[in-house]
Amino acid sequence: LDKNTLIWQSELMKQYKIDGLCFYHYWFSGRKILEKPTELLLKNPEIQLPFFFSWANEPWTRSWDGLNQDILLEQKYGEYQDWVDHFNYLLPFFKDERYIKHNGYPIFVLYRSASFDLCEEWIKCWRELARQNNLGDIHFVTSLTSFETDHRNLDFDAKLYFEPMNTTTHYMHGYKRTKVEKMRKKAFNTVNRICGYSKKIQSFDYNLVWDKILSKPLNKNIYAGAFIDWDNTARKGIKGSIANNANPI
Repeated sequence: LDKNTLIWQSELMKQYKIDGLCFYHYWFSGRKILEKPTELLLKNPEIQLPFFFSWANEPWTRSWDGLNQDILLEQKYGEYQDWVDHFNYLLPFFKDERYIKHNGYPIFVLYRSASFDLCEEWIKCWRELARQNNLGDIHFVTSLTSFETDHRNLDFDAKLYFEPMNTTTHYMHGYKRTKVEKMRKKAFNTVNRICGYSKKIQSFDYNLVWDKILSKPLNKNIYAGAFIDWDNTARKGIKGSIANNANPI
């Protein structure tokens, strides 16, 4: 909420040659969360901080305490009028000269398309609204995450590897467990917890994951992802994971 923080961040970006930032955007049928920093940035056009949005379209849960099932805000997408209201809120950001664009069109990333049943209709709606508001179009990007794969042929312009979780899930974990295996693992963890046994925190080799990342296919419509280290145990506890031998240099 401090303007000076944004100024400090913009100076750091220039010093270390960072082209721009991607802000997570939260929208729950008109309910906004953590929106104040970008609204403050919008009100201060002199702060040279290029940016774009990624809509973190998942339920707001107590995942920072490892309580993913404790839903604080349910993610609801609504229909046409809700999409219009959402677009109109973002329109001043899209028109800001600092908002990062691809071939002149504002970039907008969606985190989890598979959970959005009317995703194709939403994209079509926003493309039309972009044309009506002299934006021309929107450059829609979907994230390739560690979550379920969306097998629909949706009208996204590009895909983005969300790292390191995309690679650690699909390459390092080997396969998806069956329902029986999931139940067996849950029972095993429950017994361990009752008996006071500790669970070994999952880890992965930094260099091995990077080898996998660098071997992935890329083109003008598939964007590379990157990471310099990983440790989400502060958020997930024993359900988290750690990168071993991380050496960004």
